[in-house]
Amino acid sequence: MSELTVVIPTHNRVEVLGDCLRAVAAATPDGETIEVVVVDDGSTDQTRQLLAKAYPQVRVLHFEHARGPAAARNAGIAAADGPWCLIINDDTILDSAALGVFLAYRRGLARREVSVIGNIAPWPEQITAFEHWCSHGGSQFTHARIPPERYEDAGEDQFVTSNILVERDLLLAHPFDESFRYARYEDRELGYRLARRSGHRIHYLPAARSYHCHRLGFAEWLGKWKTFGAAAIHFASLYPEDTELRRALSIERAERTESFSFAALLQQVSLLNDNHQRYFAVLEDDDQPIQPKIEQAFRALQEFARLTYLRELLGLSARVDPQSGSTDRQALGRIRAALKPEV
Repeated sequence: MSELTVVIPTHNRVEVLGDCLRAVAAATPDGETIEVVVVDDGSTDQTRQLLAKAYPQVRVLHFEHARGPAAARNAGIAAADGPWCLIINDDTILDSAALGVFLAYRRGLARREVSVIGNIAPWPEQITAFEHWCSHGGSQFTHARIPPERYEDAGEDQFVTSNILVERDLLLAHPFDESFRYARYEDRELGYRLARRSGHRIHYLPAARSYHCHRLGFAEWLGKWKTFGAAAIHFASLYPEDTELRRALSIERAERTESFSFAALLQQVSLLNDNHQRYFAVLEDDDQPIQPKIEQAFRALQEFARLTYLRELLGLSARVDPQSGSTDRQALGRIRAALKPEV
């Protein structure tokens, strides 16, 4: 029996899944037996053929129709042999030392109610300003903001299934909620539930590195907030007594924010279009760092998209810009069209 099972849900990512699996094989320490379980969540590309021809040693489960990452992970965990499951995504590329680092750390822990999250960095080839921001405190991965004194209690919102080691029995007792059909908040909801029901803690292990190999433009990212907003509302509906959760998910803010400034948002778009390539520069001409300004632009435009879709999904009236008369949905469409593809 393997001590560790790597569980990978996948859906229509054949172009990167092979790299993901090769990285797992390369990261397996000498003398260790690592089990790999891939759950094909109803893929309609060449995923099935890739797994059958190139990776016969990988255990594969197939769903005929997509059921979502929560259901796929649950199936992979149920099929696993190892007492520990490392859950990664199909666009996660493990560092060659990651599995050895995870195993050594886990063996040194006496307490069992602990999950261990590793570092998740953007794919280093042709990294964009947006991808760097996402992985350094932006909306996608926030572990870079964890101070060293919190490494052994990183917080429930760090339960991120891109690179996390969890006890299998814990996941069998507390499975992912399959009512979440898309990849947003289904992992955070489990972290929320574990923290309240079992005293669960999350340790952050920066040395267990991985890379997020998923090219995504900022305009496309803004469009995803409709799906994300629906997941946020669903998450909050599961715990209606928790008003703090509604605040954390921006639902209360969406309910009370009724106007916006289209001109101010267009200024942020112009800043990104004109300066995104300078994001990694140390200083600009006036000796003021450009990086914080670009990050603020990402944050402001993302929050505008979040609130726009949340209000729509909550059945609230559209916000209106008092100067231009544009509704928030009209403004969001123009913003996405105005952003350069490389941003």
